Amino acid sequence: MENKFRLRLRDLREDHDLTQYECAKIGYISKNSYIRYENNERQIPLNIAVIYAAYYNVSLDYLAGLTNVSNSNNNSKNKKEIS
Repeated sequence: MENKFRLRLRDLREDHDLTQYECAKIGYISKNSYIRYENNERQIPLNIAVIYAAYYNVSLDYLAGLTNVSNSNNNSKNKKEIS
C-alpha cells in the first residue's frame, strides 16, 4: 500500500506541474522530507497527508491506494442511492 501512496503522491505532483520543492512548501516540510515520502523512505504523517489531500482535492483513501476514485464528489450517485 505504501508504494501506491508514493506513486499517487508523485503522479499528483506531476499532473499539477509542481516541483518537489513546491510540494514541500505546500506541506510545510523540507524538500528532503518530501523526497523521502515520494521515494518510500519515510512514512508520511497523517497531518501532512491531509494537507496534500486537501490541496489536490482528493480523498485520503485515494492517496493511500484504497480506492481509485480520486474525489468523494465523484461518488455522488452512490450517496444519493444510499439516502
